[in-house]
Order: sequence, then C-alpha cells, then structure tokens
Amino acid sequence: MSNAGPLLQSSTPVNPGNLVLLSNQTGSGQTEITFTSVITTTYDDYILVISGMRCSAATFFYCQVSSNNGSSYINAANYTNGGSYASGGGNMSFYTGSQTQMRLMDNPGSSAGQQSGGRVSFYGISSGTNMPVCTSEFQTAGGINVTNNYGNTYGVATAVNALRIYPNAGTITAGNFKLYGVIK
Repeated sequence: MSNAGPLLQSSTPVNPGNLVLLSNQTGSGQTEITFTSVITTTYDDYILVISGMRCSAATFFYCQVSSNNGSSYINAANYTNGGSYASGGGNMSFYTGSQTQMRLMDNPGSSAGQQSGGRVSFYGISSGTNMPVCTSEFQTAGGINVTNNYGNTYGVATAVNALRIYPNAGTITAGNFKLYGVIK
C-alpha cells in the first residue's frame, strides 16, 4: 500500500491508508497518458493524482474511457461535463454540455515556471452497472493562477477498464501521474 499524503484531503474524504498505488507515470513529450492494465473490478473507485504538469500548447485537458482495454477510446457525444474555472484576475466561467470527452481542466500551463496539480476521482467505473462519473480539482500556478472544478459523466452504463488523459493540443512536457485504487 502507498500513502498518498495530504494532497488528497478535500471535500471527498479518503483515508490515504486505503489507497493502493497502481501506476506511476512521468510526462515527457507524450500526446497522452494511458492506464490500460490496472483498472479492474478489484476497486470500485480510483484516484488520479497529477503534480508538476505542464503542456506545450494546451488550453484544455481531457479524459476518455475505454471498455476494451485501451484498443480504442469512446469518442461518442455521451459525455456530459459541468464545472467552473476562476483565474487570478477574478474571472469565472461555467461550462456544461454534451461532449466527446470529459473535461478535467482549463489552462494547464505551458510556460517555464507554470505547473498544474490536482486530482481526478473516478467513482464506480469498473462495474458496468453504473454510468462512469468523475470529479476533478486542479490548480495552475506561475503567472496564470487558475482554479478548476469539474464534474463529468459518461451517460451509458459501461464497464471501464482503461483511461486516457490528454491535452487538446501539443504534448505533455512534464508531470507525474499516479493512479490509486481505493480499497473497498
């Protein structure tokens, strides 16, 4: 077992002692990060912790699910997301609607000194009896100071067994991506 530390303290309480580290990946020039062999029915819920992330050209960061171990990812307009982001200048925007992916965050940072960190919580995604749901909480620092909070659903009951996260443009130039299973 792995202790994820205080980063996981939020409105959704999780005992860090109930987390099992399933995958630890580093971003360095990839167009996506995938988790293909670690999502099973052993866990109902998963937490993805992202730290030190920077992208080369992105303005959005997304997630898609797979039910065939990552051979393909579901790209249908069955995803619904809603959420907000607030910038350091006091601007706040709210998004909602049907999409072909889950929106995790806006403005992940691309310049030297900028970085994003936060977490994505996935609930009941591997059972196949529920519609996959996730929430995301991120902060981007280093001159743009953006706070993101999103809720997402894939609107069809699906047994998810793989995830991919990716920027809308460019590559992931830096970051650590740790996926944890939450012990039942």
